[in-house]
Amino acid sequence: MKLSRHKYIRRILNYYRTHFNIELPFIILIDGTFAFESLQWKIQIDEQLKGYLENQQIICSTTLCAIKETELLGNYFIIKK
Repeated sequence: MKLSRHKYIRRILNYYRTHFNIELPFIILIDGTFAFESLQWKIQIDEQLKGYLENQQIICSTTLCAIKETELLGNYFIIKK
């Protein structure tokens, strides 16, 4: 990743830590469509986010409504080979 992008992300994280008292581990909410697209493109969400967040502790989670949405859109979420 480019150095300027790292600096920008570091600056944003420092802002949120100081102004909103956000501490480690970061809890990141993943919705159904994001999870589907990352699966379709074979992207490891956990590894990519750790790269962006400078190997900070992260916890990926989802909500029950996102799971229900994915179940309702079941035919749409079939991966075509």
